[in-house]
Amino acid sequence: MFCPNCGNKVEEYDNFCRYCGKNLSEKQPENYTRKTARKNVPEDTSEELVLYDVKKHSMAYFWSIIFLPVFFVYFWKVFLNTHSLFSWIAAFIILTPIIYPILRNSSDKIIVTTKYVRIKTGVIETKETDIPVSNTDILGLEQSFWGRMLNYGDLIFKHNNSDEISKFSYIDNFNEFADIIENTDEFIENSLAESE
Repeated sequence: MFCPNCGNKVEEYDNFCRYCGKNLSEKQPENYTRKTARKNVPEDTSEELVLYDVKKHSMAYFWSIIFLPVFFVYFWKVFLNTHSLFSWIAAFIILTPIIYPILRNSSDKIIVTTKYVRIKTGVIETKETDIPVSNTDILGLEQSFWGRMLNYGDLIFKHNNSDEISKFSYIDNFNEFADIIENTDEFIENSLAESE
């Protein structure tokens, strides 16, 4: 269960949200959202439908591409000729910025459904956050100069049950994604109308 005001996860038995103080015992209007009531969106008891799966931009592999030739030069010129502990440590240090972005890009996910924006981040310790579609206005959008030139950007959000602010970087087709986040109700209605 999530607070209809701030979007943080709360327990079924909570009378008030522990994050914003919203009275949870008040009955919300049917199909309540932050904007207008949606007529075509399934109610909470209905099936949750995936409407948009966010992809990462190729710029997410920038450091992997930069460090790959460095690693090959080091491997052929130094690593094969020396067998010290230092050469193994140096190889690991050079491999880290090559492998980590690849692992991160395969594990990070954003999926927009009829009920939530589901965000998963992390490689070793993964964190999952579900933002109700009625509260997408709490999500921050950020785009650098290169992001505007190449159409990628970042999503800034808070994890469930914590004040930790995280960033989901290198979102591909950022302008399209920003439009979905800023007009979630309209996007859901249009997607459901197209699928009928």
